[in-house]
Amino acid sequence: MANAIGEVKSAAVTGNLPAGVRLVLDVPFDVNGKPVMLRFCDYASAGQTWGEDSALRVWLPQPMNLGNPFEGIPPAKK
Repeated sequence: MANAIGEVKSAAVTGNLPAGVRLVLDVPFDVNGKPVMLRFCDYASAGQTWGEDSALRVWLPQPMNLGNPFEGIPPAKK
């Protein structure tokens, strides 16, 4: 949801961050006319638990299915 000059206003998330995560931003997106917040963390913090609960993407395909954001990512091997 960008303004007239293409800027997107994100909001820094503070407190209650998972261990090892340094920076978290909530970024607004428009999905089929509905505003949705998508949460991003800094690249260095992503995947710090090495578990399925911290799967990550380093880029976003277009269009992204926000109903299933990990669509197409194989499960982590144990």
